[in-house]
Amino acid sequence: MQRLLFLVLLLLSACVSTPRRVEPEPAPAPNPVAQPQVKCIDCGVVQDIRTVATTQNTAPKKPVLSGIVGGVVSKPSSAKASTHYEILIQMLNGKKVVVSQTILSTGLRIGSKVRVSQGRILAVAP
Repeated sequence: MQRLLFLVLLLLSACVSTPRRVEPEPAPAPNPVAQPQVKCIDCGVVQDIRTVATTQNTAPKKPVLSGIVGGVVSKPSSAKASTHYEILIQMLNGKKVVVSQTILSTGLRIGSKVRVSQGRILAVAP
């Protein structure tokens, strides 16, 4: 009987032990060089600014007056010159984007930090 009691006490003492505390291993710190963190997906840096000049005829040449001999007198063509700017932007995610605008913002130059929103360029504070 003593042996049986001793065995029961031994089994109970093995079951009633203090639980071990299992702590998860800390996650490795992210390497900022390997994975650049992009805060603004619409932001980038101006790489190049090109001025493009075009001429546009507003009215086609039409004969105005016929002479007796069959000569034709035409209106002088009214060609209209226009200028727009093509801005090459290197986005922070690596893509390159070309935005065409008729007005160039003051202070916009190569190296400026910008944000592209709905096809327009907005300056970003440094």
